[in-house]
Amino acid sequence: MRTDKIRALILLYIVAFAALLSLTVYGQSSMRRFGQKSQLLAAPQARGGAGVDIWDIEDIQTEESTLITYEIRAQVVAGAIRQDHRMNVIGANSSYNGVMGYPVANGGFFSKEAFLLGSREAVLNERAASALFGGGNLVGNSFILNNESWMVVGVIMDGDDGESNIYVPASSELISALSGAGGAGSGGVTAANTSVAADALMVLQDGYSAADASLAIGKLAGLGFSDSSHTFLSLGKATAAFGEAAHMAQCFALALLLVMFAWRLALSAYHMVLADKAENETHAPVPTAPAAPAADPVDSVGTVGTASLASPANLTGPAPPNNSGRIGRLARIVFYAISFFVLAIIALILARRIVETCITWQEIPMLMFSGATTQDAFYGRLIALGRSQSEAIALFAVSCAATTAAVALTNSNLKNQ
Repeated sequence: MRTDKIRALILLYIVAFAALLSLTVYGQSSMRRFGQKSQLLAAPQARGGAGVDIWDIEDIQTEESTLITYEIRAQVVAGAIRQDHRMNVIGANSSYNGVMGYPVANGGFFSKEAFLLGSREAVLNERAASALFGGGNLVGNSFILNNESWMVVGVIMDGDDGESNIYVPASSELISALSGAGGAGSGGVTAANTSVAADALMVLQDGYSAADASLAIGKLAGLGFSDSSHTFLSLGKATAAFGEAAHMAQCFALALLLVMFAWRLALSAYHMVLADKAENETHAPVPTAPAAPAADPVDSVGTVGTASLASPANLTGPAPPNNSGRIGRLARIVFYAISFFVLAIIALILARRIVETCITWQEIPMLMFSGATTQDAFYGRLIALGRSQSEAIALFAVSCAATTAAVALTNSNLKNQ
């Protein structure tokens, strides 16, 4: 029976450690994958709106030094060295990667000048680069997009592993043509039919707080965005939660261990107090009845003298206690008590940190949208982030549950010893 408990305990600790390690590695990789920027997504509550002219967005960025971007999606056939492939073409501005923070694998993103000129410069994600060219340094290579020659200026890792994405200036004739033909799933041509409009915007916030989000929303007010017409999602807070989840799982495990050690110290101190009390009772002197007077010895003349008195202390009992041992025991009691309070305070601090962080998690939206399609703006970002969010929650739950069970079983085994 004892062997089975030890095996179960070892298994629980292995599961807890593996889940905690996996969550830590997963959190770090997710932070690298999605970047550490604080983005605010502003999406219309109803589809089919007029959208915002992309040049008005550029005016806002110039006036307020605010990074704002968008995605205008369509599907086209692209071809290069390999056979033609149907891919997603995404119209954006030059601020796109500054807002999204995707790692650059090769080259860079197209410039502000290229956007203003509507140049035929393209940025590929890794899947599109592999499908068109097979890999290597692709900067400067050309490929065919909608029967036109486009030059590759960079390759980015956008985290959209299931889709081949090509990023081009939204000011290009290609996006205008595709939007005017109704090929774009987000955005379209303005009423004047001279420019492209975006319906969902991504803004780079200064931080993750509610005040930062309010500031970013205020900057979009000039474009007609408001709480009544648009939904605002803090994707930066969701991204930051990956690293926080790993840290909170570590704090949870440490807090449980500290509570267990503090509890064991408290029990040890309590048992020592009881032992000291019992020892004092054992060594306490016991009063006894006075002894009968003994007859005086016969004097030299044969007369009997008066009875002699018993010892003046009519008390008997065991030998006095060992004071040095008692002092050592009292010192250990004091040490255990101080250690208990120190561990308890640290555990309370960790618990408060965990509670405060978990409260902020309630403000993070769940990002798994069942109705989303590949033609929705920022679809790849939302789906990949939502999937990672669900996986991180599962790892966090497994880590906390396994740690709790392992600590509880450890405490039970120590109690039975």
